[in-house]
Amino acid sequence: MNIAYLFHSDLPSPDAVTDQVVKTIDALAQRKISIRLVVPYRTHPITWEQISNYSKILNKFQVINYKDSRRLGPLRDIGNAIRALRIPLSDHIFYTRNLPMLTAGMLAGYQCVFETYRPFTDTFPFLKPYFRTLMGQKNFIGAILHSQYTKNRYEKLGIQSEKLLLAYNGYDPKQFESPLEPQEAREQLGLPKEKKIVVYTGRISEEKGLNEVLSIASLLPETLFVLVGSKSNGEMERRAEKFQNINIITWQTLNKIITFLYAADVLLIPPCSTPLSQHRKTVLPMKTFTYLAAGRAILGPETPDVTEILKNEKNAILVKPNDTTAAANALSSLLNNQNQRRQLSQNALNTVAKYTWNERAKKIHDFLLHRISSLQQN
Repeated sequence: MNIAYLFHSDLPSPDAVTDQVVKTIDALAQRKISIRLVVPYRTHPITWEQISNYSKILNKFQVINYKDSRRLGPLRDIGNAIRALRIPLSDHIFYTRNLPMLTAGMLAGYQCVFETYRPFTDTFPFLKPYFRTLMGQKNFIGAILHSQYTKNRYEKLGIQSEKLLLAYNGYDPKQFESPLEPQEAREQLGLPKEKKIVVYTGRISEEKGLNEVLSIASLLPETLFVLVGSKSNGEMERRAEKFQNINIITWQTLNKIITFLYAADVLLIPPCSTPLSQHRKTVLPMKTFTYLAAGRAILGPETPDVTEILKNEKNAILVKPNDTTAAANALSSLLNNQNQRRQLSQNALNTVAKYTWNERAKKIHDFLLHRISSLQQN
C-alpha cells in the first residue's frame, strides 16, 4: 500500500496538528506502509530530519516539498492543493485533512481518504449537499473521524457507515516512560512545591474556553493555575495578568508540556460547552489522551464528545458545562482529596493503555485494506 499524505500548512509547527499528523504517519510507516508526506515550504524545503528532531520520531518516510501559496491569502489552501497535485502520485492513495485538497484529489481521479475531527456541516450547513456528493463518489475510500460525535454527524448526512471509521487520537508511550513525581517536576520547572496546582495545556483563547478557567481561578485564589500554550499577548493573556494565582506559560514542545502535566495536582479541560457548541473547532480535544497518559486527576466538562473517553468519578471528574460555581466547588473538593486523585490517576492510566498511535495506525490500515478490497470487488 502506498499513501501520499498531503498536508496544507507548516510543518513542523507548535500547533497540535503537527503532533497528530506526524505521529499518525510515523505509526503507519512502522507498519511497513510506504508513506510520502507532501508538505509546503516557505523558504527552504522541509526534511525528514527536521520533522524527526522536532517530533521525536524514528520511522523513516519520504518528505516531498512544494512551494507554499501563502501569498494568495485566503486562497492559500486552493493554491497549495493545485501545487501538490503537480507532483506525480498516481500509484498512491490520496490522504488529507484539508477539504480543498480532498476536492482536488477527487476531481483528479485519485482514490481519496479524508481525516477530520470536525463535523463541518454543523458549522457550514450549506455544505451538506457537497459532502454527500463528494463522499458518494466511487473513488472516495472513506473518512477517518476522531470521535463518535463527529461520526454521527456524517452518518446523519446519509454517508454510508462502512465509509466512516472512528479512530480516536492517541499518545506515544515512549514519551511517558520516565514519569515524574509532582515535586520533581515542579523543581525542574521552578514551580512552588507547597501550592495546589491546576494545569491547562493548549491554545490560550476564548475559543478554547479560557473565560471559564479565569472565572474558576477567581473563586479559588489559593490555587495556582498554570496555563501552558500562549503564543502572543492576546486578550486572555492580558486578562490573566490581573490574577496573582495564574501563571501564563508560552508554547512548549510536547516533552516540556509533559513535565508540566506531571507537576499538576489536577489537569483541566475547560468545563464549558462553547468550544464544541458555539465555536465548533474543538471536538474531543487531543489533550484528553496526554492528560490520561500523565496519570493525573482530570476535571472537565460533561459534554457529549468528552464523555466518550472520560467517565465521571471513574477516570475523571466531569461537571455540568458553564456552571462556574459547581466547577470551582468540584475542583476544590478534588484538590483536597488525595485518595480520590490517586484512584482517578490509576484509572486514567488503565483507560489510556489502548489509545496508542500504533493501535490507531493498525485500525486505519485494516480499514483501508477492507475498503480498497470492497471497491475492487465492486
